[in-house]
Amino acid sequence: MAKAIQTQLELKTKCEQVQQSLKGLYDWEQEIKQKEAQTRQQQQQEVECKMEAESSTTAVQQSRTSGTENSFPPIPSNSVKFYHTWINLKTVEDKYQYLQTTLKAPLHKLLGESMSSDFLGDVFHILLHFCEHQKASPLAVLREVTQVSNVGLLVLMLSEKEKYDMLQLFDFMDANGDDVAEVRAVKSCLIY
Repeated sequence: MAKAIQTQLELKTKCEQVQQSLKGLYDWEQEIKQKEAQTRQQQQQEVECKMEAESSTTAVQQSRTSGTENSFPPIPSNSVKFYHTWINLKTVEDKYQYLQTTLKAPLHKLLGESMSSDFLGDVFHILLHFCEHQKASPLAVLREVTQVSNVGLLVLMLSEKEKYDMLQLFDFMDANGDDVAEVRAVKSCLIY
């Protein structure tokens, strides 16, 4: 009888070991499936990003050669696509037009947390160029930029030239007769 009980205990132990092994195999299989799904998703995102980049580059090239305003890249769906298109734009005019186009997105959602001080300085330079040459108000773009949560920190990292450009934009908005309350709100976000 003792031998039968011992055999039963051994069988039970072996069954538990087999169950543990099967559970381990099942968990391993699920982990592999999850990693495969993540890999497929990453590959799909890379393909979409590459296709978006190609279409943006093509649209930018077409806009330069055709001289039309409306053949500009479409409004991007995320910040990666926005910045990819941005770095492919070579002229101040193209970048200004792209900023104006993406205001409808809204721009601050495209910029997101990935906005850098270099980008911010570039935006100030571009806006100042158009203020001086076309008397275009920078208020709409600056209002969007100030909605990015880390903009105050980025202003601290600007070069002296970029900070001077920012102050020139403020002077332009004051002289241009832009809405005083909105200009004050923009200034309060950018100057501490």
